[in-house]
Amino acid sequence: FHELDLVIAEALLDGHLDDLDPADLAAVISTLVFEPRSSYEPGDDWTSGPAADRALDGIDRCHARVRRLESAYGLPESRDIDRGLFAATHGWALGVGLDDVLDDSALSPGDFVRAMKQIIDVLAQLAITAPHPRTRSTAAAAVDAVRRGIVDTPVTAGAEQ
Repeated sequence: FHELDLVIAEALLDGHLDDLDPADLAAVISTLVFEPRSSYEPGDDWTSGPAADRALDGIDRCHARVRRLESAYGLPESRDIDRGLFAATHGWALGVGLDDVLDDSALSPGDFVRAMKQIIDVLAQLAITAPHPRTRSTAAAAVDAVRRGIVDTPVTAGAEQ
């Protein structure tokens, strides 16, 4: 249940998420989940590797295919994919600290935590529904990698998110 759920489903069916490690999978999913609430300038401390690059290329093709069908049937166009949180998500899933992940960016810690929780939600769904068993186990491992530190802190009643 996500705004780009058709793109995610197509990427799964096409196998674009099957050969990723947990950090790459979390970062790739961030491109489908992240919507900046302001003019966000991502840092560039981390780059994607070949497996993530292949997955991102495949997702771009899925996204273009979905958009063509939306246009052909007069449906509202899906929002753009945003790679602005890729590097931070990848670093976070590898165990990099919050200060380093957010260094050189305008992203607030609250926005970062909110995005990570959305990524965890999609990853948890993939851990149950992905057609390939390895992708399911990688998604479960990615949930564990992302759900740590401040992201794993429960929100108390009355507290702002």
